[in-house]
Amino acid sequence: MPKVIGTPKPRFNLTYKKRKHSTIVCIFRYKRNRKTATLKYSPGEKVEVKYWDVEAGRAKFNRKYQDEYVELNRRLNEVENLIIDIWKQYKNNPLSPSEFRDELDYRRGIKERPKNDGPETPPLLAFLDEYLKEREEAKDYKQGTWKILQTWANHLQEYAQEEAPGLDYSAIDWNFFHSFKNWLYSEPRSHSQNYAAKGIDVIKQFMAEAERRRYHSNQTYQEFKIAKEKTVKFALTFEELETLYNLELSENERLEKVRDLFLIGAYTGLRFSDFTSVRPEHISEEDGQHFLTVTTKKTGQNVTIPLFPEAEALLRKYDFQTPKISNQKANDYLKELGKLAGLDTPLAIVRTVGGKRQETIKLQWEKLTTHVARRSFATNFYLLGIPALMLMKITGHTTETQFMNYIAVDGKRNARELAKEVAIRTGRSPLKAVK
Repeated sequence: MPKVIGTPKPRFNLTYKKRKHSTIVCIFRYKRNRKTATLKYSPGEKVEVKYWDVEAGRAKFNRKYQDEYVELNRRLNEVENLIIDIWKQYKNNPLSPSEFRDELDYRRGIKERPKNDGPETPPLLAFLDEYLKEREEAKDYKQGTWKILQTWANHLQEYAQEEAPGLDYSAIDWNFFHSFKNWLYSEPRSHSQNYAAKGIDVIKQFMAEAERRRYHSNQTYQEFKIAKEKTVKFALTFEELETLYNLELSENERLEKVRDLFLIGAYTGLRFSDFTSVRPEHISEEDGQHFLTVTTKKTGQNVTIPLFPEAEALLRKYDFQTPKISNQKANDYLKELGKLAGLDTPLAIVRTVGGKRQETIKLQWEKLTTHVARRSFATNFYLLGIPALMLMKITGHTTETQFMNYIAVDGKRNARELAKEVAIRTGRSPLKAVK
């Protein structure tokens, strides 16, 4: 199974392939404490070996066991969905394989969830303080993740003070869901739908962890969900990147550095945290080609990237040691840089804010951030005809569907690329009228 980067997928195998009938076992690999943990789980099912589809991990259609195996596949689908649900709820504080097996058995009704016989159960808001302190002191502590948890713990505290004094585990029901959602949307907060969706996911994580500690048995929260709106994605073309590259900025060191960093990201596909941490020891040479090899900070994945001339020239400018700057400052300077470069293509921004759908028009430079560099890499090289699977080795996407959702090819750009492709294949422009 490939290294886990995005949402991992359970795999059903047979334990004995040479017997007539074999027991089915589920293998699920996921990240825990920056290492790969493996859950081996037997759903208690058997199948006749010759009717097992190894690639699909399901029983084949056959007349002998037609109805029986249709029902078997349905049960396997249920187990797979439960595994993914549990992983999503605990992914910021993953369960051990043994805890994972127990949680699966509880949800399948095979075992009864134990009642809390340990220390006295803390109230919900006190538990949040306890949990935040634990996460901050944990060895796998990530400041960004912890800040998200803290933000939503603060929101719950504020909501409880204003709307629900004494808020506790049993009160996290559908009334809470609608009330809290409306509270987020109302003034003076007026949060967006996507912000609220993220918050509900974090609250589900809080409740799942408290349930695991046997502080409550309320499972209503598991069904909470706010649909996320698609955000505007855009990438700079090679031509626009060249415009940035050719800007004369020798008298503005601040913008020159952030321009160079952005372009290094756009020609390597690395995240901001990685392309601002390049050092000479990350560079190697083979047959005259220079390569950049880094261990990504977000996923711990080893990535090797060929250094294209633009990126190599910029890295040489800094002796292969990229300058430091905060992401916030870089994003501020990029907007100034984008305006100076004339990146003024209009973008239609549609968002639900405060429960109301709003549409605004922004220019490219107003939405220019460090992340656009990485998206530009993926989009531009994909449009050059580089296979998605090859690019995914660099971007870290685990499925082609994820990758295709990530790249930014709007209708107009897609039409331009189609016109170019037709011109290459036919030797004439498709825009000229045929006489």
